[in-house]
Order: sequence, then structure tokens, then C-alpha cells
Amino acid sequence: EKLEASQQFAASRGLPILKHHLVPRTKGFSFTVSRLDPARISTIYDVTLVAGEGESAPPTLTSVLKGRKTIANMYIRKFNLSEIPKDDEGSAAWLMKLFQEKDALKDSFLKTGSFSKTSGLPEYQPLLKEPRTYSLVLMAVMNLCIILPLLYFLLYGSFYLRLVLMGVLLLGWLAMHRLVNITKISKSSEYGKATNKKSQ
Repeated sequence: EKLEASQQFAASRGLPILKHHLVPRTKGFSFTVSRLDPARISTIYDVTLVAGEGESAPPTLTSVLKGRKTIANMYIRKFNLSEIPKDDEGSAAWLMKLFQEKDALKDSFLKTGSFSKTSGLPEYQPLLKEPRTYSLVLMAVMNLCIILPLLYFLLYGSFYLRLVLMGVLLLGWLAMHRLVNITKISKSSEYGKATNKKSQ
């Protein structure tokens, strides 16, 4: 829905129509770039991410809570800040060209399994990151430190203490439910809704 709205917007403004990305917000980018201090920030990084394809679980909090494996592939590029135009028109054109390249990268990966095969951009040796055992151990210890005291107080605490703890758990569940919804793309932003309301 959001991608379709973005493509319609691009067509109406004579902008390149992207197959996998929304039209970038050039005003915010131009404003930021024009005010960055090159002495403190000399480079910026662009990350093109493809996740949740094939046997991979979707990259959402729901997948994390269910312990489902998510595979993410990234193509990372580094740009010198001095290479980016500082005027609004120039920086907007630079960003649009970047997103066209990102679209070609993702399209190439989805079709061939390689970011570079059909995109025309350089191919690099993949860097594979193995799962870290100590992260799992740390998470297990942290959960036990929270769950065990809660169980103790729920079983042996006073009536009022149990009532308070149940209220806290309920609020925690509601917050978690909210976070799960936020990680779903369909509920992550209002992009495209204004267009749909006007057309109705």
C-alpha cells in the first residue's frame, strides 16, 4: 500500500519510480547535509538491507519473541561528506541517484542472490557474522533474574503485592503488544494514508 502510494507520487512528480523503496525525503536530507560539520563528521554510510527472504523469518519483534531465525544481507557503502552537494537541488539529486542504486542492488539480490550481478555496482567478499553464544547466555541470565523474583512474589507475596505485580505484568504485556505492532511495516508509519483519504 505504501509502496504503491510512493510510486504514484513519483509518477505525478516526474521522479524515478522505485520498485523496492519509497521515494526518499530529500528536504530533510538536504537540511541535514548542509549543516553537518566536516571536521566532526567526514563520512556517511549507506546500508541496503534485504531480510526475511526465502526460509528466513520476517524481521519483526514477533520473530524474536518466538525464537525464529531471521537472515539479513547488507550492502554497505561509505561516502565522503565532501562528495555530496550542499545546495538543496544538488543534494536532492544525489540522494535520488543513491536510491536508484539501492533499488538496483535489492532487485539484483532478489533475482540472483547477489547484490552486484545485475546492478552494475562493485562486488565485495562477503563478511559472515556467526551467532554469538554469549549473547544467548546473557539473555537467559537476564530473564532468569527478572522471572524468578516475580514468580516468588506472585506465589508467596501478600494479596496487595500480587495485585500490583499483576498490574505491572499487564502493562508490560500491553507495551510489548504495542512494540510488536510498531515493527510491522503495515503499521510503522502514516505514509500513503493521506493520499488514500483524498482519493476516497
